[in-house]
Amino acid sequence: MKLVKLSIFALTLGIFATSCGAGAGDKKGGDSTTTATPPPPPAAPAKMDTPAAPQAKVDSAAKPADAAKPAEKK
Repeated sequence: MKLVKLSIFALTLGIFATSCGAGAGDKKGGDSTTTATPPPPPAAPAKMDTPAAPQAKVDSAAKPADAAKPAEKK
């Protein structure tokens, strides 16, 4: 009967040591249930003071549009 008790004790001790990892856990430690945080998004480019395309210059000598004039009758 001592042999049976000793076998059960050895088996129990082996299961306990295996469940504890026998001291060979994660090297970094920490909590294994936490998720890794994603890296921050890239920074937006700096805004420029000048426009991307030059604006068209207004021709001051051009004739104004005739939209305000009523059409002439014939």
